[in-house]
Amino acid sequence: MRPESFVSGARLDARVKLLAALGFIAMALGGPLPIAPALVGTAAFLFAARIGRFAGTLGRALRVAGLACGFAFLARLLASGGAVESARSAANLALCTGASTAILSLLVAATPPWEMAPALRALRLPDALVEVLALAGRYVAVLGAAARTSWEAQAMRLGYSDGRRAVRSGGELIGLSLLRAFAQAEATAEAVAARGGSLCLACASPPLSRSDRRAAATFFGLWLAMAAIAFGGSR
Repeated sequence: MRPESFVSGARLDARVKLLAALGFIAMALGGPLPIAPALVGTAAFLFAARIGRFAGTLGRALRVAGLACGFAFLARLLASGGAVESARSAANLALCTGASTAILSLLVAATPPWEMAPALRALRLPDALVEVLALAGRYVAVLGAAARTSWEAQAMRLGYSDGRRAVRSGGELIGLSLLRAFAQAEATAEAVAARGGSLCLACASPPLSRSDRRAAATFFGLWLAMAAIAFGGSR
């Protein structure tokens, strides 16, 4: 499916989608609980249904929210011992992470990797960081292979034999896989730079079209309306 606008269904500039996603995530994470993340999550699922990504977006949001909820409940329960407060905190965290995951899932689904680098560059991110991120996106296979190898090694050492070891091994697995992927991407970026090239030479973006500006205004108006509802309902 081609990259689409969540609003009109037409092709939309990656810069607009990225800024809209960042605004909604900021609302979900920083707005009043539980109204703000609930509004962001509702909007995300409506957008997902609009572009035919509802099932995938819902599945990813539920998986991440469930994992965050479980960890938050156990951590709060062990720290304070209050089941009611632990459940409330875990539910709020699940709402925040679920809504943010839904927005990120939509952004990834609607924005090809080759369009994300110019969008990041337009936000005035350093060239070196944009290059490393662009290369890291190309090394998804490397990331998967590194994660699989590390998981097999941890399993042989009984790293998942109980809950505490599983949590520690999972954190080590994520960190090691990301470090390997970024190290490979950084090495490739250095090799390109040594030959006098740069991935950011192709990162220039044209001016926003009229339809892109209309979509940006629509997103901004929706964000303001959600903020008014969230902060007004929290009083």
